Amino acid sequence: MEAKRHAPTSDALLADKTFPGTPEAVRLARCWAKEVFSLAGAEWADVCELLVSEVATNAIAHTDSPWFRVRILSSFHVEIWDASYELPQRRQTTPESEGGRGLELLDLLSPDYQVVLCGQGKKVCFQPQGWIEP
Repeated sequence: MEAKRHAPTSDALLADKTFPGTPEAVRLARCWAKEVFSLAGAEWADVCELLVSEVATNAIAHTDSPWFRVRILSSFHVEIWDASYELPQRRQTTPESEGGRGLELLDLLSPDYQVVLCGQGKKVCFQPQGWIEP
């Protein structure tokens, strides 16, 4: 996967929280993000919950980052930061696979997602949408 450039945004910050890089923190992050989306009246709170869960899981399962950070902007763009410079890699899956579908889900539910390398590591940026036909 190639890192993409992310255009600076003038969106106001709606919410920002840093979580420890532990499996237990993924559940906390997805519940927190869904609540932020729901309280702000955003559509696709369930999609936000799913994508935050997938990207946060990748941040702790495939990197040595001791933390991950979730930022939600007023336009309902989501940024998930971690301290690793490793780019996410698409994995081969079978119908029986229990994992490896995070990037596929991003493609389907937020096709304009971006991975941006920055001074502290990287961020995955996405805006949850409904089901997009491949």
